[in-house]
Amino acid sequence: MSHTIAYADQFHAAARDAQTQLRAMANIDPTSVLHQVPLPAGSWLRDQIAGVIACLEADTADYCEHIAASPQVMFTAAWRPARFVCLDCVQTLRTPTAVEDFTCDQCHQRHDVIHTRVTAVGPVLFAYGRCTRCLDPLTGA
Repeated sequence: MSHTIAYADQFHAAARDAQTQLRAMANIDPTSVLHQVPLPAGSWLRDQIAGVIACLEADTADYCEHIAASPQVMFTAAWRPARFVCLDCVQTLRTPTAVEDFTCDQCHQRHDVIHTRVTAVGPVLFAYGRCTRCLDPLTGA
C-alpha cells in the first residue's frame, strides 16, 4: 500500500512540475492560474491525448535514456507521439525538415503559419502545431 501512495505522490509532484515548466515555457507568471481547455468527445486534441495515454498504458513508448520508472516530467509531440523525452533531450523531438515545421498536425496540409501549442497531461507536456483553420475557435487550442 505504501508503494502505491509513494507513486501517487511522485506522480502528483511530477504533474505540478509539468505545470511549472509549462508556465516557464510560456513566460507566464508562476502564480497565475492555467485554464483547462474543454476536450469534447471526438475532438482532434482529445484523440491525440488519448493516444498518448494509450501508448503509456500499453508500455509501447520509446523513452530517452534519462526517463526512469519513477514519474517525472516528460515531453512528447504530435509528430512523434510514441517518443517521450526529458528536458535535456527535448531538442530530439524537433521535426526533421522545414516542410514539417509548416505542416498542420491535424489536417496534414502545409501552411505559411502554424500555431504551436503545448498542453499538460499530468506529468506529460504534449506539443502540437495547428493551422489557423484547425485551431479551436473558442479556445485557440
